[in-house]
Amino acid sequence: MKNRKIKIGILAVTVVAAAAFLAVACKKETQFATPQVRPLTEAVYASGNLYPDEEYKVFANVNGYLTKAYVEEGDSVAKNMPLFLVSGPNREVDERAALAIYDISRENASRNAPALQELENRLQTALLKTKNDSLQAQRYDNLYESKAVSKSEWERIKLQYEVSRNEAKQLKAQIRNRKNSANIELQQAQSQYLRARNTQNDGLLYSFLDGRIYEIYKQTGDAVHTNEPIALAGSRRLIARLSIDEGDYSKVKKGQKVLIAFDAVPDKTFPAHLHKIYPKLNRVEQSFRADAVFDERLPMEIYGLNLEANIVIKETPQALTIPRTALLQGDSVWVEKDGKATKIGIRTGLADRNNVEVLEGLDVHTKLIINN
Repeated sequence: MKNRKIKIGILAVTVVAAAAFLAVACKKETQFATPQVRPLTEAVYASGNLYPDEEYKVFANVNGYLTKAYVEEGDSVAKNMPLFLVSGPNREVDERAALAIYDISRENASRNAPALQELENRLQTALLKTKNDSLQAQRYDNLYESKAVSKSEWERIKLQYEVSRNEAKQLKAQIRNRKNSANIELQQAQSQYLRARNTQNDGLLYSFLDGRIYEIYKQTGDAVHTNEPIALAGSRRLIARLSIDEGDYSKVKKGQKVLIAFDAVPDKTFPAHLHKIYPKLNRVEQSFRADAVFDERLPMEIYGLNLEANIVIKETPQALTIPRTALLQGDSVWVEKDGKATKIGIRTGLADRNNVEVLEGLDVHTKLIINN
């Protein structure tokens, strides 16, 4: 009896739900639609910004003052073109200091360097002691074989010889390392001195590539230090640097089509394709970076411009679709059958913002009831 009551209860709930739906449908004007065959695209959303394909910051080679700027923000530049001139009163001081360091380094790298001479003298003493200890060890070998000396005395002489030989090896290694270090220091000091001596063009900064000046941080007369950038430069070709959600990593691949939109250019999209996918996750934003290259030249070249992108994952040219508003939870829809509202299950495929692909359960003649 309990099972029968439960079945009756379920039937009653179903009847009530259908009645409730029909009641709502009666109160509102019922809207109908039929499945439509249309192209459908599955895409992954990404946000990003516009950046040069190559970019770099211009740094001065010397400390001083910005005395001349040959370019302005937005100017196009060619490779090896002069950009800025930095000069200062400390050039001669820098050169004298570099020369003094160079002279000391040359002395330290010469054969007559005091530190090297000390090691050489210690090595000669060690080699002489090693030779004497070797002869002594050979003599004690013969004495030990003839049992003229004790084993402990023989071992003491052998140990003394090993200590002398190891000391000589260590001194040879120290001399070799000392010479290598002195030669490296000499090369570095020579390079620094030559840079300090050639002061005529030291403060003249050139462009590394054909491109554009996007931003200038210093004005004429400002103090300039070697660790402070003067300007931001880069190539003229701009790319879309995209931030893609971690959950979509397995869906995107190099070469996929990308449709990009800018707030600055409404009602227009720009075709591009994925050029590079970076295998490093940004743990803070739970996203990864990908670069898209545009298929045509952009009408604007604005560094850092905000953009939105749809990366095309799959396209179906002939998809049977229904409006998203018609789809219920559990992939089901309301349809009209014999003048009655009937809920049926369907199998879905691709989806975009407005439409859902139907793989099974409907055809173009089905009359859908839109649930508003």
